[in-house]
Amino acid sequence: MVSVDWREYANRLNDRESEAVRTLTLHATANRIPIMRLEAMALVEQFLRLKQPKRILEIGTAIGWSALKMALAAGPESRITTVERDPQMVEEALKNIRSFGLESQIDVLSGDVLTMHDALSERAPYDFILIDAGKAHYQAYFTLVAPLIEATGVIICDNVFLRGFVLEPDEAPKRWRKLSHKMHDFNRWLSQNEAFDTIFVPIGDGLSVSIRKNE
Repeated sequence: MVSVDWREYANRLNDRESEAVRTLTLHATANRIPIMRLEAMALVEQFLRLKQPKRILEIGTAIGWSALKMALAAGPESRITTVERDPQMVEEALKNIRSFGLESQIDVLSGDVLTMHDALSERAPYDFILIDAGKAHYQAYFTLVAPLIEATGVIICDNVFLRGFVLEPDEAPKRWRKLSHKMHDFNRWLSQNEAFDTIFVPIGDGLSVSIRKNE
């Protein structure tokens, strides 16, 4: 009997990508460029198809893969602001975005998002925010963007289970231990944040989905 990982099975069923997107996905995988797990990205895309947000904020652009997929899922009326601190990644992201002809829809900001409050505020409010950047700073990122989300907006954080190391941070490999504790603390903080209703979804490397509570 052949055993197939359920993620691989789901990804096969979900695969409706254009050849250009599939090529970019393979490029990222082959070069170990960090992108979201395909099944987690598929869920984000479905959120966007359902919600059809007009203003999206992404923290962590990398090569522009997720920004491109979000733009295609949300439709041509959406506008995406995405922030990346690695200049080389910014350069590659801009090249990829131009190759898809989406430079008027996706705005790439280069630098540390924690220093960009004014620039992000100018584009607010956002109705969808994706956080997928330096895991050690998730609480700071969330705190920064929480006031910028509209009343019915959604904030999604990726990698909140950190390969499962958050379950027992003290037992994580030494090089992951400090980060595992930080992510564990973030998850507890977010789950107890009274301003948001948050669920944690065991898909990909773990997603948190937060919706602002009605005041």
